[in-house]
Amino acid sequence: MTSYSIKGSPPVRNRIIPIIQSFLELNVEVELLCNDKSISIEDYIDCKKSNAFTQRMATPIARVTRNFIVRALVEIILSFKLLFLAKKSNADIIFITIPSMFLVLPLIFMTNRSMTVVDIRDLTWEYLSESSFFSSFVKKLIRKIVVAGLKRADLFTITNKKELDYIAEIVPNSVKYHLTNGVSLARYKDLVMLESEAVKMDMKITYIGTVGIAQNLITFIKAAELRPMISFQVVGDGIELDRLNKYCRLNEVHNVQFYGSLDWSEILDMYKATDILYANISANYASAVPSKIFEYVSSGVAVIFGSTGVSRDILSKFYGVTMIDPDNVEQLVRALDNMQQPTAEQVVHNRKLIESKFIRDKVAKEVVSKIIAMHN
Repeated sequence: MTSYSIKGSPPVRNRIIPIIQSFLELNVEVELLCNDKSISIEDYIDCKKSNAFTQRMATPIARVTRNFIVRALVEIILSFKLLFLAKKSNADIIFITIPSMFLVLPLIFMTNRSMTVVDIRDLTWEYLSESSFFSSFVKKLIRKIVVAGLKRADLFTITNKKELDYIAEIVPNSVKYHLTNGVSLARYKDLVMLESEAVKMDMKITYIGTVGIAQNLITFIKAAELRPMISFQVVGDGIELDRLNKYCRLNEVHNVQFYGSLDWSEILDMYKATDILYANISANYASAVPSKIFEYVSSGVAVIFGSTGVSRDILSKFYGVTMIDPDNVEQLVRALDNMQQPTAEQVVHNRKLIESKFIRDKVAKEVVSKIIAMHN
């Protein structure tokens, strides 16, 4: 169960598809409850058990907006629509995957005895502002509601130690499994076969991923203003895309190109043609570990990553990754001026680490096997 679109949200798709595939491969029938009209599971998985997959849809009452109040109302209503579908499904296991903080709200009202798994991909409710008395009150209220919902879960899957510690504190003695973010095996195989086509005299730095608030790509754009001889490329879509486009037009920033969403073959071409890959997670989102960073490291291209907290700790294990403070234009420009590509030996080290710990398909199957064993 997810309140996000599988088609329209790559991070959610990357999280949920390996889980669905693992259940199917272990002979478990799967029903996906989401807000997509319909999806063809064969487009996303290579599994002969796709005939054991069904899907039902709950329609959002409005489109995604930057206004938190409107967005919250939309997500709350959608969450209860999904709850209604879940009650009708009579499932043995209900697997709820969030980053939506409101998707756990219906758990407070659930009365069936299905085993409930909450997959925590991010502690989004802890990112809410406390800058005023009202916003602080709202955050505390939402936190209480979310925690009340989480306490109704039977089992948790988490992506990192910070989430593990958080759940251990609010739900002592709960069962928790580490379902790390990572890269799919298929994409990893494509990435390790890449041969660079970057042109030495034409430096390119590329961002690939969600263009949202947490990424704060205005840092990337302002660095482009200071280095007009470098090509800056943004691949992806999100609620901040129009604002960034407008900023570039108004300030005549001509060395930034926006590509929007691309298919995987086109993204591979972007990897081949770039000199540097960039990612940023603002300090307010310190518990987030974006899957894209594992894709970046697998490619063998140099990476600049603006981050603090959990993701910084994970990336410190890899070579060829320059860590800077999040949202810091000066440090980004300095990193660009002093960038070096990882050596062949460092790339091999990185890929071995990815293979051992961060292949999504492998990790998902291990965790799903444990969930099924616990239910049985």
